[in-house]
Amino acid sequence: MDLGLSTLTDDQLVELVRAISTEMAQRNPSVLDAAKRAMMDVVAQATQSQDMTWSIKKWLGKMVVDHLGEGWKLNVWNARDRDETRVYLEHAGTDRRGRDAMKYCYYVTGGEKFPPGSLSLVNGSNKKTADNTIVTIVAKSAFARFPTGVTIECDRAAQTDYATPPEPVELTEHLEKLAVRARYDADRNAERERIWGEELESVRAEIAALAAQRGRRIWGPYPTVNDLGTTDPDYNRLKQDMDVATERARARLEAWDAEHPEPK
Repeated sequence: MDLGLSTLTDDQLVELVRAISTEMAQRNPSVLDAAKRAMMDVVAQATQSQDMTWSIKKWLGKMVVDHLGEGWKLNVWNARDRDETRVYLEHAGTDRRGRDAMKYCYYVTGGEKFPPGSLSLVNGSNKKTADNTIVTIVAKSAFARFPTGVTIECDRAAQTDYATPPEPVELTEHLEKLAVRARYDADRNAERERIWGEELESVRAEIAALAAQRGRRIWGPYPTVNDLGTTDPDYNRLKQDMDVATERARARLEAWDAEHPEPK
């Protein structure tokens, strides 16, 4: 039943409740009991609604903290004077002057320069960025749950005690791809170190011995002919040996690459 209460101001609504309460007190006690139960139901529904809201806030905040780190604020923004919606994810940075601050904008409705569904780093340096795919997933999820707007301090929301639903499937699949890529990179780096060590071991050992005899310093993690200097009598011979050994190492690594395709 629509009684048109939405047109009342807050003060008018409070005065109406007081008037109704006074009237009910003069009625049959069963009417007052029924009114109390109705009020308790309303309070319970409001509490349940708040619990659900904070559950989603924690869900979003925890996604950000778990995968992007602490210090982020999430904001679904709607323009008042035009049909424009954006989602901002910003980090104040750790520098007192804000030189390492970051701010992303996900354009829900698009704009003059950016189409709908695009992401832009509106503040910050490309040298220090977050995972754009994760930022986009978080922004899309925030708009889907709070299309009329919301501001979430991610650290605070993530620390609440509310239960949360599973992370989006899109995010889970992206993280799985990242894990596969990380394992591949680790395996390839280890294989490269092993191959280079085996092929260049004897040449490196000879360079190190000559450098020690001639009081030359080894500047890097491994001895190279440059540590001896171009005027060293053994420089050209050892450089040729190093080049040959390096080519053998590259050929072995190419063979490994052929057997272990790079993940997409």
